[in-house]
Amino acid sequence: MVYLETDQDLAQYRHDTAKDDMGNPLDRQLRVNYLTLEELDTKGIVSANLRCGGDEPLMRVVKEYKVRSEFVVVFRSKACGGVECCKAKLVPDYHTCKRQCAQFEKPDDALVINLDRE
Repeated sequence: MVYLETDQDLAQYRHDTAKDDMGNPLDRQLRVNYLTLEELDTKGIVSANLRCGGDEPLMRVVKEYKVRSEFVVVFRSKACGGVECCKAKLVPDYHTCKRQCAQFEKPDDALVINLDRE
């Protein structure tokens, strides 16, 4: 599954531009990893109460998602402790995604994305 992590509050990610409500510049950054459920569990995120899309338990989503056409995304904010998850369509195809994710399989090999810098 794809694991996204930030040190910032989740509320900052509701903006679709690089400025907050007051016009101040944002400096949002995400770390992206491709992790197994066991690796995610070592981060203390997996729990019986974690829901995807507000109602479906993470464990059920992981068990039932279609490996060749979907993936599970877990998004965590270290600042507020918030964790969200969802299921998404796999684009491009499975083999291309698997090949691209291989370089980010280890928890220390995160891809860092700066959303608001040019």
